[in-house]
Amino acid sequence: REAITAASTNTATGGCAAGQAGPTVDEIDFAITGAGLHTITLGSTLPDITDIVTIDGYTQAGSSVNMKPIGDDAKLMIEVSGANLCSCVPMFFIAASGSRVRGLVIDHTSSSGILIQAISGTTSDVVVEGNFIGVDASGMNVAASTNQAPVKIIGNANRLGGTTPAERNVVGGGGNTIVLTGGTGNIIQGNYIGVSADGAHGLQPNADGFATTAIDLS
Repeated sequence: REAITAASTNTATGGCAAGQAGPTVDEIDFAITGAGLHTITLGSTLPDITDIVTIDGYTQAGSSVNMKPIGDDAKLMIEVSGANLCSCVPMFFIAASGSRVRGLVIDHTSSSGILIQAISGTTSDVVVEGNFIGVDASGMNVAASTNQAPVKIIGNANRLGGTTPAERNVVGGGGNTIVLTGGTGNIIQGNYIGVSADGAHGLQPNADGFATTAIDLS
């Protein structure tokens, strides 16, 4: 929380060094002591991301990117849980063009796990890669809300996933839609959407009786 504030406001806070204004890219790294998965359970909404930043969960010791062309064997050691948040707010609100989020488990989403949308103008060139979103740290089970898309992209030329195994996201859960995108030039590529990390079974969202959609291009 403090690191996002420092990066967005370019002011030192909570022991975090001041970020630098864009086009300089600030980076939020992790160095939590102890082995295994570290869970950050949000007690309130995170600050909006309003200046360019990279949030890199793969900097945490024990993490590793996916190396499998089929399936996903990424080891993610940073989990951000929205179990205590209300259904009206996203977990990560990214309004800064050029930002990047990678290597996180983003689960128990009451609203969207990631929302890419400008506060004013258009948000573009945001990259979301190598995450587990709306699923647990194993990538095998849904851990998301029933009524919201875990990923929403409203903008131009943003990217979810990519061409390499390391860029693959595993995205599951949600309600009527798993990924909702609007705008032009957005790329959704190489992900497992509604599919478990091993590629063996579907992660069907609970849509409260409604028909489900994997990707909604609005």
